[in-house]
Amino acid sequence: MIVSHKILPYLFAVVAFFGHAQEVPPIGVFSPQDYGAEDQNWAIDQSETNVIYVANNQGLLEYNGATWRLYNSPNDGILRSVRVVGDRIYSGGYRDFGYWTKNNFGDLYYTSLALNDKFSVKQDEEFWGIINIEGYVLFQSLERIYIYNTRDESFKIIDSELRINKMFKVEETIYFQKMNLGVFRIENGEEVLHIPASEIDNKEVINIFNFEGSLLLQTKERGFYTFNNGNINKWVIPFDSVLSKVSVYSSVRLEDGSFILGTISNGIFYLDNEGKLLHNIDQSKGLSNNTVLSIKEDSYGNVWLGLDNGINVLNINSPFTVYKDMQGVLGTVY
Repeated sequence: MIVSHKILPYLFAVVAFFGHAQEVPPIGVFSPQDYGAEDQNWAIDQSETNVIYVANNQGLLEYNGATWRLYNSPNDGILRSVRVVGDRIYSGGYRDFGYWTKNNFGDLYYTSLALNDKFSVKQDEEFWGIINIEGYVLFQSLERIYIYNTRDESFKIIDSELRINKMFKVEETIYFQKMNLGVFRIENGEEVLHIPASEIDNKEVINIFNFEGSLLLQTKERGFYTFNNGNINKWVIPFDSVLSKVSVYSSVRLEDGSFILGTISNGIFYLDNEGKLLHNIDQSKGLSNNTVLSIKEDSYGNVWLGLDNGINVLNINSPFTVYKDMQGVLGTVY
């Protein structure tokens, strides 16, 4: 076949365009119509039998790999958190927290732990985080942490007059941040100041990881900091200039040591274990929405994203990558 010299410049332009286009891992897309519930998805977890559970605005979503099922929240409030522990699926939402278990027919039914004669939840209290550790399950609201002993079903409550942003588990230690005071750890049911607010310039901490024997603190708008033996230092990575311009809402460290950062309005950033950018994936590259509320790596290495509108799944271990021209920049190819 003879190619006209008039066509060659266009062929070179197409090759050059694809040479600079970013290819991304395959993305599975579930819309609210697919899973039969509302838009926002605040937390994701997986059972030992590989069933996915999602805390949705309308209730608890269950996905068995083929079909979705919705269990409406008991008080018709928004579910903010979910955590699978053994045969129980713990969830938290508006003025309520408890657990779901299966009956003989495989249906989930709910038991509230907030209906307790020894305490009462606060007005408009919502439960944003759930962590299990050594026979205890902790439920975190913006004002309190409820420590539930699963053996004797007793409770201990940590109160706070200042906002508790999030709660984190690193190895077998629980940390949480009180704004204007710092990062605390829980010892024997009591809070102990671990990092004063002044050490991190009172920056909001989104997550804490174990990193080469140190704590790695990931902040909302100022990147990463390491903390070891009372010393805190900036983890300087090439990606810092971008992190200072975006707002990170959710994050996870994957089994291979890499990081997925979910942002408000900028999609996700996928970094290797040295902080180098591997991918920035947003709506223009295949995501359903640019705001990522929750992230979960499943047992197969797929990364589930709970979005402000929908649920997406990244197959980051796929041998294939995809280029999606969502905006029609490429035009028509012959």
